Amino acid sequence: MLKKGGQSLEKQISWSRLDNTAKLFPAISGEHAANVFRLWADLEEDIHPKALQEAVEQALKDLPAFAVKMRRGVFWYYFEQNPAKPVVREEFCPPCFRIELRRNRGFLFRITYYQRRVNLEVFHALTDGNGALYFLHHILFYYLKQVCPAASHWEKPAELEDVSEQEMWEDGFAKSDEESAGAAGQPMIFAPRAYHLDGEMLPIGAQQITEAVFSAKEIAGLAKASGATVAQYFAALLIEAILEERCREVPPKEKIVISLPVNLRNFFPSKTLRNFFIFVRIGVDGSQGNPGFDNILAQVGEQMKGEITREKFLARIRQQRRLEEIPFLRVVPRVIKDFFMRRTYRRGEHTYTCTLTNMGRVPMPREFVPHVKRIGTMLGASRNNTLKVAVSSLGDVMTVVFNSTCREEDIPRYFIRRLTAEGLAAVVTCNEVPR
Repeated sequence: MLKKGGQSLEKQISWSRLDNTAKLFPAISGEHAANVFRLWADLEEDIHPKALQEAVEQALKDLPAFAVKMRRGVFWYYFEQNPAKPVVREEFCPPCFRIELRRNRGFLFRITYYQRRVNLEVFHALTDGNGALYFLHHILFYYLKQVCPAASHWEKPAELEDVSEQEMWEDGFAKSDEESAGAAGQPMIFAPRAYHLDGEMLPIGAQQITEAVFSAKEIAGLAKASGATVAQYFAALLIEAILEERCREVPPKEKIVISLPVNLRNFFPSKTLRNFFIFVRIGVDGSQGNPGFDNILAQVGEQMKGEITREKFLARIRQQRRLEEIPFLRVVPRVIKDFFMRRTYRRGEHTYTCTLTNMGRVPMPREFVPHVKRIGTMLGASRNNTLKVAVSSLGDVMTVVFNSTCREEDIPRYFIRRLTAEGLAAVVTCNEVPR
């Protein structure tokens, strides 16, 4: 257990504010937009429920930043310590299903298992993918120590000891803003409306999930041969898929815009386990038809290089933080803030077509490698933004997951076929959705 001055962190910190990004999620979430994402790990053997339960409880002792519940204050939501124990269950609901806090003992995450897979699902107000991965690593460490004879004498890997208690609770946005005193903020500019993906909507809570597994080395080689990164290549391929499958007969008036979440820890010195990411929008004009993959890729690469910079992020962080500091807004009741945040968010949802997140190569303590076969992630789609794509790699195994609230499978099908047409092998699975 992390301690400071002989006092445990649970006692030292009884409540905390939500970070800059987290404040949005409680206001906008509901049955149409759960704002839940999933990380999972496939192990070598079937899961032992009792050992997994004990592993989760032990991980929470190490990382009390996850042992919280969310409260409604007069002016803002806030976290306070949750003394309850989470309940590990066999998978019982669709992936990325809304976390009902009252039925989940107040916890903002859910741990389930199915056969050899451990699932960690998180309400985005709690943390982002990087923080959730750190939590999952702790759970796997304590689980493997119990079920693997060779792991019973493991010491905790250094990778799981590199976040101090202060860093754990740190608001990365506030820290970066303070360190950038004097930097100019970015003016508040609403992006234009983007092309919207329509289709036959599935019942509330249901998602069409297509999972494709590739060789990470082959994908990286394909992108490199085009002079691009994997993120650039996949963003361009996704735009081409939308243009070919949805816009071939009637070119769109609006741009095809991909929303890319960027991990700010790669740009600022923070190890926070809270949210610390920002979205970047990359758009291509398809009003004259499909400009061709090479043209799309060139536009995507140029835009990403121009937008994904420390200076741009500093300006956006400062602009967002300045809104929080307006004296009038501080004393506006939370219910009124919620109303206006929902309105602003809904307007923002129309400024991008879909989301693509790339976790890249997932770091894994070397002790885990013989026992963990695959790591994957998925983002829950919403009724307004119907398609989200998530990419992650462990070793040479790359997993690409398409989540959609529509029944149509044309975009993931095109995406995967374009890659297999390049000579890449793929293992594809899909779930069954209700009729």
